[in-house]
Amino acid sequence: MIHPLRDYERKVYSQNGQDGVIEQLYKMLDLPLKNSTFFEIGTQDGSECNTRYFRENYNWYGVMLDGGYQNPNINLFQHFITAENICYILNRYNCPKYVNFLSIDIDYNTFYVLGSLLQEFKFDIIDAEYNSSYKTDWVVQYDPQGQWDGSNYFGASLQSFHMLLKDKGYSLVYTDANGADAFWVKDHLAEKLDLPHINDTAKLYTPPRYGDGKGHPDDIFKRKGIKYQEAKKIFEA
Repeated sequence: MIHPLRDYERKVYSQNGQDGVIEQLYKMLDLPLKNSTFFEIGTQDGSECNTRYFRENYNWYGVMLDGGYQNPNINLFQHFITAENICYILNRYNCPKYVNFLSIDIDYNTFYVLGSLLQEFKFDIIDAEYNSSYKTDWVVQYDPQGQWDGSNYFGASLQSFHMLLKDKGYSLVYTDANGADAFWVKDHLAEKLDLPHINDTAKLYTPPRYGDGKGHPDDIFKRKGIKYQEAKKIFEA
């Protein structure tokens, strides 16, 4: 069965179909689309990202962070993000502790930065890039200076992300057609959704279909990942 949200995938300014999925989730959850608040971490110059459509059409307001770009006109600030500094940086900009929407995609350390964020901040909806090359519990080893090298050694599997977010009260509701992004909503909101397989990582998992249709190439260094229980020590210390 094709997931009902698949029909709503639509690219306006997002890399894939995130624009349409986010908009539909807001409608299904009865959340006001106008004047929503957000963080987006990993945006490049902000021209292709997951919040531009909503900033320009629904007056969304929030902070964007990227390691290589800055544009104060759209609240995009340049910072190299780590698990240790993410909350400090957002607090510098006087960000609220409760924000409607989070998008996070910084390739290598996405899992660890999200883990740190969840120690201080809460969200209605989270859109996070996951590593669909792995189906079981798998997380890249933490390196605060780590950057993606183009291989499949980055981030974390859907299962590992779900373990992290389930512990914080979020329900997995969807993964996109390319096997790139996954969407979680707060548990009390998820009760409103008439969607199949909520929190079923096996049925919601989508294999990698980006790049040449098979995902990123294997890591030539054959580096090992670690498990969620070990990885979470980085941000729960």
